[in-house]
Amino acid sequence: MKKEKNIFPIILIAIIIVMVIISIFTGKKTKPDNDTKNLGLIETIETKECNKIPVLYYAGSEFNIYTYCLDEVYYQKDDTKEELRYILNGRYDEFTALFNKLGKQDNYEDGGTILYRDGGSTLISNNGLSILKCHTTEGNTDIYIGSKDMGYEEGFCKREHDAVETFIKTYTVEEVTTTKDQKYYELTLSSFQDESNVKVKIEANIIDKIEKGKNYEFTFAATHKNIKDNIKTIFKEAKLLKVRETNKQGLDQFNDSVR
Repeated sequence: MKKEKNIFPIILIAIIIVMVIISIFTGKKTKPDNDTKNLGLIETIETKECNKIPVLYYAGSEFNIYTYCLDEVYYQKDDTKEELRYILNGRYDEFTALFNKLGKQDNYEDGGTILYRDGGSTLISNNGLSILKCHTTEGNTDIYIGSKDMGYEEGFCKREHDAVETFIKTYTVEEVTTTKDQKYYELTLSSFQDESNVKVKIEANIIDKIEKGKNYEFTFAATHKNIKDNIKTIFKEAKLLKVRETNKQGLDQFNDSVR
């Protein structure tokens, strides 16, 4: 009986130690990374034949955002997929959180410009992604979004490429026909609360399919800033870069001013 009494305290102490260890490991839960948990993913479609011209993607009051060698940039979160540009209006903190998940690749001695790439432990894109955040001594704070191979390209952070101004106009296709040689679409276009039934011709290889009654975003590049803001002049004097269908209606449509 004496031996049993001597063993009991030892067993009790052992049980207490085991319980403490269990409580440490089961109670110590990893604090969730709210930023990562609540973020979506960026999906890009890269330009097959890139002309090396940055395209104005978002014009802000303090900085611009350009895409480089990308046809499309989408943001997918939960069951919603939308263009990345839409989270920049009123949801910029979400964009910043995505930005902060990228790994720093290079720092430049121009005042503090940094190149980020998606390649860390937490990937946020489907094809790889590079983002250059300008911070020059001249005060340029523009942002460039490109493929995984994009670097600090010539003219970046200097607005030198603004000699080629890019802008987006949204038009409704009222009528569409294809020329006999299948090389061109002949379109009749209208714009929201503005012009109607304006006839233009575009190369057929710029978009696989274009349909009557649908809205499309037309991205142009202009080599000068004296283009009159009407459909005929824009198609005559600016270069059409791409055309894509949009479901945006009315005032939600993109209609950049011609600078």
